[in-house]
Amino acid sequence: MPDQYLIIVKDRLNITFGHKDDDVIRMISEGMASIRSWVGAITFALNPEHDDIVGILANELLLDLVRYKWNGSGQYFQQEHRSNILTLQLEVAKRNAKT
Repeated sequence: MPDQYLIIVKDRLNITFGHKDDDVIRMISEGMASIRSWVGAITFALNPEHDDIVGILANELLLDLVRYKWNGSGQYFQQEHRSNILTLQLEVAKRNAKT
């Protein structure tokens, strides 16, 4: 799954070379694991439906987290995105309560 995000992440970060692809894929994989540990069990979808709030929020958090990691600022991500993480936690809880 992280491989599928590679093109999107590289485009977002303006990475035009390929020799760091393994590092980017590792950051994507680590980002997915981190987000799941913060908000619970979610499935990342490359193209979430327009009404899939969890999928959209998760993708945006993932892209931002990888950007922070790429720039060497990963340790600041949770503090600066606390409200987004909380929002995603609440949306996951609401979704799980419906099922």
